[in-house]
Amino acid sequence: DGDIKPNTRYPRNVSGAVDLALVNHAHDRSAWCVPTLHWPYAAFDQDVIAPVDPSLACDVAFAGQLGGGIYAARTAFIEALASQRGLHVRIFGPADGNTLLRTPEIAASAGSVIGFGRASVPSWLDTRVYQYPASGAILLHDHVCDDFEPWVHYVPYATDDVSSAIDALDLLGRMSADDRMMVRWRAFTDGQAKHSYSARVRAVLERLDLS
Repeated sequence: DGDIKPNTRYPRNVSGAVDLALVNHAHDRSAWCVPTLHWPYAAFDQDVIAPVDPSLACDVAFAGQLGGGIYAARTAFIEALASQRGLHVRIFGPADGNTLLRTPEIAASAGSVIGFGRASVPSWLDTRVYQYPASGAILLHDHVCDDFEPWVHYVPYATDDVSSAIDALDLLGRMSADDRMMVRWRAFTDGQAKHSYSARVRAVLERLDLS
């Protein structure tokens, strides 16, 4: 159940057909009369970090929807970052094809990948929290999971604070190349162990005593 809306769709007993509901939020789904397992977006399984692709090089990469409505705030944020002199912000859009399938290359090649949280939705996490670090990216984010530590697995910034993100990028840039690579490897190693699709499937099998 990837629906972050509080109201349950089809609120009736489904226990006759369903043993376990996989959800990526903390909304009440008791109407289904089956147990639930927190099952947020997973990362592609990878054995190693992908080779760097020079054509994808940038200081900050963003892949996702921009525009008005619910995307207005993050669009303004990205535009403010992109206006900074000396900062190369690359926005991957429809013309770049399916960026999901290019995750390993973007993760390895971009100096950082930015994401945005949504704290108003209980337990919901931006897909980028697992998608990119587990592929070896340096994630720049304002709201991540408990498994990732700031400046160990990702680079933190304050929500809606462009200056905070700029300061974080400045600190990142002043780190040695070896230290930045260590952030990538820690995120990759822990992300693959705990948040890959294989890890998610193992969690389901264990919950159902099928492992």
